[in-house]
Amino acid sequence: MRVESRSRAEEDVGNIERRWRANRQITPDLFLDELEATIAALLRPPTLGAPARALPLHRVRRVLMRRTRSYIYYRVFRETLEVLAVWHASRDREPAV
Repeated sequence: MRVESRSRAEEDVGNIERRWRANRQITPDLFLDELEATIAALLRPPTLGAPARALPLHRVRRVLMRRTRSYIYYRVFRETLEVLAVWHASRDREPAV
């Protein structure tokens, strides 16, 4: 299975990564490390995450990265895992995907 990221997801990751590195002197690599590990885990059973029913797109799931408290929103189509957004769990709304 291959992984593709929408531009929205790439923008989210870049923004979170910059904030993370600026504010986490002890663990500057934690966000990217957890992101990579979580995506690798999603490739084993892509149904690992829970359905994100509040979103308008079909078959969207989300999985929580527990250490950095961010959700990865994704969907699987054929042999592609498409990352749609990365969103902090403290936000009071779902991302616009």
